[in-house]
Amino acid sequence: MDSLSILYIFKWWLYLFLIGVVSAPITFLVFRKFLNFGWGFSKLIGVLSAGYLLFVLSILKILPFDSFSIYITFLVVLVINLFIFKNHRKEIIEKIRSHIPAIVIEEILFATGLVFWAYVRGHQPAIEGLEKFMDYG
Repeated sequence: MDSLSILYIFKWWLYLFLIGVVSAPITFLVFRKFLNFGWGFSKLIGVLSAGYLLFVLSILKILPFDSFSIYITFLVVLVINLFIFKNHRKEIIEKIRSHIPAIVIEEILFATGLVFWAYVRGHQPAIEGLEKFMDYG
């Protein structure tokens, strides 16, 4: 892997980390009884909630399906999570501070998996993968 590839992977990790931080308050409510309030699920919940919101708004013809609409839906998810954070601030901060080592370990595992699968996928340039199959025609 060259340095540009590593930069792309780092950008992906950073964006997903920010999505996880933004959606941590709602994850805290859903996974309150988990050891570290479900930090590992925060990225997934953030992407799924914004993606589903965009899907519904696009199907109902309220928003077009474009990059600006993606930013709008992430902004809506951010506002909802800020409201939840405002109401549960002390609990969330206390839980995060007490579980920083577990959160760091989870992020290291996630980054390792991301780099590994980017490496694997980068060395499999076969045409029968992803959308490249349509290039046969």
